[in-house]
Order: sequence, then C-alpha cells, then structure tokens
Amino acid sequence: MTADVPEGLYGPIQNINNANITEIKAVGAKYTMYVIDRPLQAPVGTIWDTLVASPHFTKLVAALNATESGGLRDMLAGTTVPASALTLFAPDDSAYQSLLGSSGAAQSAAAVEVLYCYHTLAQGRYPRSLNGRHFSQQLFPVPAGKVLTRDVYAGFYAQHFTGLQMPSLAVPPLSISKIAPGQLSVQDAHITQPDITATNGVIHRISALLHPPPTVLELALCGTAPPEPLAYAGTFAAFGELVALAGDVVNATLSAGDTPLTVFMPTDAAFDAAIAAGHLPHRPFGQSMTSSEAADLVLYHTAMTDKGPMLFRPTADSPFASDFTDTQPIASAHTVAGQALQLWVHLSQLNSTHVGAAGSDFDQEVFLNNARLYQCAVAEGTGHSCAVPPAGSVPPSNAYALNEGTLCALHAIDAVLLPPPRNATGVEQRIVSMNDTGIFAELLRSVGGLAAYAALSRSRADMPWLYESTELAAEVVAYHVAPAQVHFSRYLNESQRIVTAALNSSAPVLASAVCDTSDCAAGGGRTVTINGQLAIITDVTAADGVLHVLNGVLLVSAQPLKAINGRAWVLDVPLVVPAPTIMDLLRASDSGASMWAEWVSLDEELAAMLADPEKGSYTIFAPADSAMLAIPERRRPAIQHDRQLAQLLRFHLSPGWHMSHMLSNATEAERQQLAGERYCSGTTLQTQRTDCEMHTQVGEGGLLFMGTPGWPFSADVITRDLVASNGVLHIISSVLTYDGYRLPA
Repeated sequence: MTADVPEGLYGPIQNINNANITEIKAVGAKYTMYVIDRPLQAPVGTIWDTLVASPHFTKLVAALNATESGGLRDMLAGTTVPASALTLFAPDDSAYQSLLGSSGAAQSAAAVEVLYCYHTLAQGRYPRSLNGRHFSQQLFPVPAGKVLTRDVYAGFYAQHFTGLQMPSLAVPPLSISKIAPGQLSVQDAHITQPDITATNGVIHRISALLHPPPTVLELALCGTAPPEPLAYAGTFAAFGELVALAGDVVNATLSAGDTPLTVFMPTDAAFDAAIAAGHLPHRPFGQSMTSSEAADLVLYHTAMTDKGPMLFRPTADSPFASDFTDTQPIASAHTVAGQALQLWVHLSQLNSTHVGAAGSDFDQEVFLNNARLYQCAVAEGTGHSCAVPPAGSVPPSNAYALNEGTLCALHAIDAVLLPPPRNATGVEQRIVSMNDTGIFAELLRSVGGLAAYAALSRSRADMPWLYESTELAAEVVAYHVAPAQVHFSRYLNESQRIVTAALNSSAPVLASAVCDTSDCAAGGGRTVTINGQLAIITDVTAADGVLHVLNGVLLVSAQPLKAINGRAWVLDVPLVVPAPTIMDLLRASDSGASMWAEWVSLDEELAAMLADPEKGSYTIFAPADSAMLAIPERRRPAIQHDRQLAQLLRFHLSPGWHMSHMLSNATEAERQQLAGERYCSGTTLQTQRTDCEMHTQVGEGGLLFMGTPGWPFSADVITRDLVASNGVLHIISSVLTYDGYRLPA
C-alpha cells in the first residue's frame, strides 16, 4: 500500500544524516542554509567505539572480540578501511537473552565473523546511499530498472512494504520491510532504535539476532517446502530422499565448513522424467538403490571450488552476469580412484536482449551437463525463470547456505545429472561396456583412440575394408571425436558445424537437434542427427566427455569419386583420407556437375574460396551436366564469357551447411497431405549474390524443388548431401536465374 501522495509529488529525498531537508535557503552570496526536521546526533566515534561505549551491546562486543584481527571488528573500528562506510544492524543484549542465552562464543571464530558480516550491509548503491551509510529513511524499495525518475522515490512514501533485498557483507541479502508507518524490520527483527550515528557509518539497534542462512545439508533436505528462490523451480523431495539414504558420507561433505560448496539440486519433476526414461529406479529410493549409489548421485551434484561458490550476480546493466564460464569444467565431490569426476558448463545465448545503461546484453541460459539452471534476472527476458520480484529488490538467483562460516550456494536444475558407473568412467570404457563386440569397440582397441560419437550398428563382417589400413581406421575413429568442447544434446541447434579430430581438425560434422514435442525445453523430445545419422541414445555421460550412439558410421574421405559422408551401406569400396573440398567434388569425373565446375573455375576468386576450408563453409546447388547440355550449344560460350557469370555462379551458392533434411522443413502432417501435384513451402536461403534469395519447395516423397522468388520452381534436387570438409553439394536439374538476369545474345 502507498500513502495518498500524488505521483507528481514524488521527488528526490534530501537528507543530512538521519534528518530530512525541508527547505533550502540562500544566505548571502556564498552560503546556503538547510532547514532540517530534527536535530543531528553527534557521533561518539567509530561504530566500534559506539558499541563499546553503550550498555546495550555488551554481548555483541564480547562476540566480536573473540574473532580474528583484520576482520569485521577492525573494519568497525576504522583500523581496516572498507570500500565504503558501514551500516550495522546491531542486536542488543536482550536479543541474546531471548534467543541464545549466550554471546554465541561456542561457535568458531570464523562462524561468528560471518554471522555479524550478515548483520552488515555491503557498499551503498544509488539512489539510497552512495557512501554506504543507510539511515532509516534511505531504506525503501526502488522499482527495478528505474533511473533518475520521480517514481524511484515512491517507496519512501509507502505506509508499509515487504521484499526489499539488500546485500550483506556476507553476500546473502537481507530482507527489509516496513510493517507500519515508521516501523522498519530486518528479517524477523524489529529496528528498535534507528540511526545511531558514527564517524564511519550508522548503527540500527535490533531486537533479535538475525538468523543466518541454513547449512547446505538443511537446504538439501528442504523437500516439499523449499525457500526462495528454490521454490520458484519446484520441490525437492526426491533429492532429499537420496541425501537421507546416502547417510554419513554425504552428510559429512554437505556439512563441512572448510570448502565452499555449490550444490545443483534437480527438481522432483526432473527426477520423474529420469525415472520415466529408465535412467533411475522408481521411488522410494530406499527400496531400489543402495546407500553408496545414492551417495555417488548426490556427490556428483556437488561442486567443490576453492574460490567460493558459483553464483549468479545479476545487475540492472547485466542481468545474466554470473561466475559460470562457457566450456568450464567443474570438479564434483564424486571421486573414482581418487579422481574427481568433472561437470561441464555451457552458456547458451538466446534471441531476446536486455538493454541496460551499459548497452545491450544477450539473455543467456546456463547449462551444467544436460541440465539447465534456474535463474532470475533483474529485467524480464527469455532466460527469466523466476516469479516477478517485488519492487526494489534484486531477484534472488542464488539459494545461500553457511557451513561453519563458509559461504555456499544451491541452485535448482531441470534434469538429473547421471554419473558414469564406477567400473567404466571414461568415454572409451563406456563404449566398450555398452557393446563389447561392436565394430567401434574393435576399432578403438585397434587404434587406441576414444570417441564422443560412436556407431554401433555394423559388424566387422559388413565392412572388412576398415581393417585394411591402420591409418584409415584411426581417421574414422577421429571423425567421431569432437575434441574442442563437450556437446550434450541440449547444446545443439538445428544446424551446427562441429569440428572433429579427423585430418588435423579440418573435417567437421554437421549436427542437428530438432524439437519434436512440447517438453523439448526441459531436455526431452529431441531428434539428434550427425551427418544425417540418427542418435539412438544421447547424453551418455563419461568422466572425460559425453557419448551419443548413432545408427550408422560416419565416414570421412578425400577420394573425389566417393565423397559421400554418413551412410556406410551405399559404399562398395574403401574410402581414403584426407577429405575433399567442394571444388574437389565438383571436378570429380562422376560428380555429374563437371561442366558447372568448368564455369566456376573461370571465376578464380570463387574457385579459390571453394577450394580452401579456411575461407568458410558453403552449400552449392550445381546444375547437372544434363542441364548444361540442354542449353543450346551456340549460347553456352556467350553465357560462359558474359560479365553476369560471376553473379550467376554466386546465386547458386549459400553460406553455411544446408543438408537436404534442413531444406525440406515441412511438418509430418504437411508431408502426409502431399500427393501428386501438391507441395508445401520449404526453406528460404540467402545466396552469395547480394540481396538475392533462393526458395525451396517439398513435394510427395520428400522431393525437393529449387527456385527464385516469384518464378516457377523449375529445378529438382536430383542428388543431395554430397559432403566435403567445407560444405555440401547438391546437384539440381536446371540452371537457376535471378530476377534481373538477362540472357546474353
């Protein structure tokens, strides 16, 4: 509720210490007089001097005297200079009598230090206080994103408010509210004597000791009643079951105060999905899992970092700022043979943007392995997955915990992280354990390689030629390995070029992940293909990467006559390395487009670009030799030597990888309706000719047609998906012309 004050009267609140300025008068030519509404209180000295001199804070002084030098006590005394002045919410002696009955000296010195840092506000921020002194009239909510506008100060006039979050020196925020006009509270403690002025800050006397955040173990057992912000994501009863089942080993880790922990807790919905997929046994876990299995699972969700917990740090200018770095490996608390199993971070930029004072930032999501972290943002955006925060608060993107004074954090995630089994942690071990007699396992044994993409559908008898050359076998294995980054299926988009280890990292694969169902955002319902090969099993986690099982072998080749990737069963001779370029494919005698290759060769710049993988990847739609022969022989020289040739050639070229399944993007329902002369629209491609597009249509049986906007679709795609190291070649049935092309005489 807001007091009955017209919005037009909201304006900057001017103070001198705890007094409001009611009038400003000029006194002569040099002086200004400020009229204030109350007398100013002369400070006794520093905050520490004031506490020591008061009869009301003897237990607080005794507790701080038990802490180490160089910490908060010295900051309060002014012997250690903080970044700004300080605001201390000081519990009086009655707070200890009613709550603890002691000064808290039984706690460790580090825990006491953190406890009272939690009673101290961090550095001041506009518009409340820039110097860190927060007098009572400066504790009011400010609408998110409001800068230098009158309604910034609307919260000052509110009769009561809740939800004002202000960061403490211990990092976890304090919740400040006004329960009645003139009556402020911090957490559950009333401010009984506000605005005790000191030379280096201000003290607010409070009636109770502030409850610090719970321990990690307490939060991990929150079950169906989680605190904010965990409550935004769901409930956590299943994770609590695992923690309880795991027993002492996990309890000791989650309670330890010597290492900052970051725990990633899957929601109950995430566990339901993992159980439905057969990845986990049914609940209750106490009847279906052992305590050691539960311990492995909980510890795999627990990260241990020396530099502190992994936190989101949103601001108005950068609402998605965090401690997470793309491709960053994080050591989990789950160890096998003394080695910690790794977790992998991936930052995914989204389409929506937030514009702040520092400019425009892309919204982003944070993934850990195959799970997305729930996060909040100061501004609305695609990555915003929390309830709208109260006015004036920074959304709580982190659930904080304190273990014996060590700051820790917990984050909700939308999928369960599945650790590799103890007897097969590495990618190679997992491949062999999944199919010990498969061809890929045999290849691994023969060349000593490892793979991130494995083909298990063929036997040795089907492709004996793979064993004729150790070099060939090694390159085939390397073509299934993406060494630069771990790629879980949720990281992939509809068309993504991924560098492999084959041919000195010059032979990429084309990955595609298409959402099939409404639960795709939660990690399910994806069809993943690599060079057209279907991934029949995805996201098999290993200690050194991730494994996707394909239904066919990926083959890499430099032999121009056999440069077809993806489907091993169409080949009748061994393929050799290295991989060809697009120009190699075009010039091959049996490519079916050798005449078009001759025209491309006339444009030296274009030919050089298509022959060099370092100059980017392209998709070329080359007219077949039969289409070229259909052009009257007397006209061919005129077209071939016309100044428009360069533009005509580039009109048949599109940047990027465009496999045929990406061109025929009709839905299944549309495909079923296609018959006879029926067709539906496909993909629109930008060509290398400036401001020119190429359109596709799909007909019955997946038949593809190419054409120019506004013209009949006169070219059929007669041979598709000839893959080179720098792109894709499709052979079409006629020469396409663009709007404005003039056939030479």
